[in-house]
Amino acid sequence: MTGRRPGNPSNHEREFTDRGGVQWTFAPRKRVRREEEETHVTLLIRSAFETRVVTCRRDEWDTPAPDLGRLLAQSVPSGGSRGAKS
Repeated sequence: MTGRRPGNPSNHEREFTDRGGVQWTFAPRKRVRREEEETHVTLLIRSAFETRVVTCRRDEWDTPAPDLGRLLAQSVPSGGSRGAKS
């Protein structure tokens, strides 16, 4: 579980302000799928109004400047599922 070591960028929170001025906080979730824990990071994305979730490759998150706008655009509402069909 290399992504869990203290000081690893995978453990850090990041902040992003969208075009509408909404402040978002990105934080890695502690619980992830076992088969993905070495290769992916699941992020909990929170604002004052909404909570969203996205999974990305670990190397995308562990960079000094990940594309937070793209990750926000790819996220789904917390509890949502892209695979759900009505």
